[in-house]
Amino acid sequence: MADVVMGNTETVALRQDLIAALVQRELIDEAVIVPGVYNVSQFAEVGAKTVEFPKAGSFTVQKKIEDEQAQAQAVTYSTDSLALNEHAVVQWIIPKRSMVQSRINLLADTVARAARAHAKTVDDDLITAMLAGAASGNNVTLSGSFGREEITEMRSKLRRAYWPTNDLTLAIAPELEEDMLNVADFINAEKYGSVAPIQNGEIGKVFGVKVVVSTLLTAAQALMFHREAVALAFQQMPEFDEQKDLQNLGIRYSLDQLYGYKVLQSGTGISKLA
Repeated sequence: MADVVMGNTETVALRQDLIAALVQRELIDEAVIVPGVYNVSQFAEVGAKTVEFPKAGSFTVQKKIEDEQAQAQAVTYSTDSLALNEHAVVQWIIPKRSMVQSRINLLADTVARAARAHAKTVDDDLITAMLAGAASGNNVTLSGSFGREEITEMRSKLRRAYWPTNDLTLAIAPELEEDMLNVADFINAEKYGSVAPIQNGEIGKVFGVKVVVSTLLTAAQALMFHREAVALAFQQMPEFDEQKDLQNLGIRYSLDQLYGYKVLQSGTGISKLA
């Protein structure tokens, strides 16, 4: 009986699983804005160019007067539309010689770098959208060091716009991190008793608001936003492909994803330093 060799055909599925796990881990580690927004990927059906996700109005409490009937109310349901028009891709070629003579695992290293680039791009898209779409009435002026006064004002403006205080995120530039650490009401994430927040980019909480640091924000930029102030949908999560490149005697690799995002409620759920 002839020997059976476990080659590329037999192990390609395992390699794809390992790469998928690596990509997912890198995306989680690098994205700090994405976890704080409203993920509506479950509505991004195959074949659709837009995502239609539900929204609804609210009830109004009636003060009943004796001997009068209570009046029934209706909640109006509708949908919001989000375009799936962001097709992001990273491609690269590794020649055979480089792969063979490199002392590091070039494929694993480059896949991880491509995943990090994707994570930062989505974060950057969300930040750009929030900075442009934040309601002007929620702007807060920075005077001197960033601290308690600006944070409480940002939180208060969102409250006055009828946004709940749970599920709020404060994203700050690295240059403001030292100011944040000096705020008396700031609770360092290391004191939570779990390393999960630190791994997800969260450095702590202040007045119940999750605080993250993003290198994509410039020196005097900060954003406070509610989870449902921005919607994000992935129609295709990062997908890895490869093919031989005979002209360069190597392999061309590709990592791409398809998604869309949208600021909701006219930006009233976002406050920024202006």
